[in-house]
Amino acid sequence: MLCSGDCDIIHASIAVLNIANHGHAMVRNIRFEDIRIELDDRSPEPVFQTSKDEIYSDPSNGTHVPLLCLIEITKSMYTKATDYGHIKDVVLRDITVLGDQPPRSVISGHDSEHMVENLIIENLRFGDQVVTDLKNAHFEIGEFVENVIIDP
Repeated sequence: MLCSGDCDIIHASIAVLNIANHGHAMVRNIRFEDIRIELDDRSPEPVFQTSKDEIYSDPSNGTHVPLLCLIEITKSMYTKATDYGHIKDVVLRDITVLGDQPPRSVISGHDSEHMVENLIIENLRFGDQVVTDLKNAHFEIGEFVENVIIDP
């Protein structure tokens, strides 16, 4: 089991907690636990530089909020794998997020044969407020995701 715990995160740009399966692996038994996250109220949006001469310009004017959690099965420019993998048995436990705006989370599988399965969220807090359902947790759950449970 891969575990990350007792951690303070003070800056993020794209996603704070990220499980990205860009190949054909079985990614499983992941636990993020006892994590405190501080999100700035003025975060610049990440932009990937495409040329040496490109000058950074923040398209969001400092209003970007990084994702809390991104769990996805997809292809990327970093792999040549021809098949898709799986993600299963993920636990987010005792996560506290501080910041002016609650962040979104995105969970997505690829198809019915390559899914994200068994995500358990326990004691997620935005500030002092315990999140009791996926809607208030701002989780966007894709079509090929099964068994997401939130337990206050």
